[in-house]
Amino acid sequence: MRALLLAAPLLLAGCVASWPTGSYEADISDPDAAVLAPAIAHYVAATVHRGEAVHVVPAQPKDTLAQPLTAALNRAAIRQAPDGRKLQYVADAWPGGGVLLRVSIDDREGASQYFTRVNNGLTPSGPMMVAVP
Repeated sequence: MRALLLAAPLLLAGCVASWPTGSYEADISDPDAAVLAPAIAHYVAATVHRGEAVHVVPAQPKDTLAQPLTAALNRAAIRQAPDGRKLQYVADAWPGGGVLLRVSIDDREGASQYFTRVNNGLTPSGPMMVAVP
């Protein structure tokens, strides 16, 4: 058991190092995006200073989150501009039907949250974990 606890950070580091640069999403449906976008906007609203703008780096080649994220940022009164702080996200489906969401601003450590699938919909499985610099 102790070996597993010591190995866990190394295993997680290997997963994080393989994540793409920029925004990325895989197997995210429209209903999933409707749950994930407000979570991203909530983190951004708590992180950027009032009046600062963000620039959402879109996922390639598909970006199911783009439209709901724009709407969620607008509802949170977060200004968007091409010269704003760079907002990136990774939304990836995990075995068992859950989704891991990771958000970063200006290529810095950001926040992560895991969502589980309950009755065919996503629900937060715990709090958003924020990396403190």
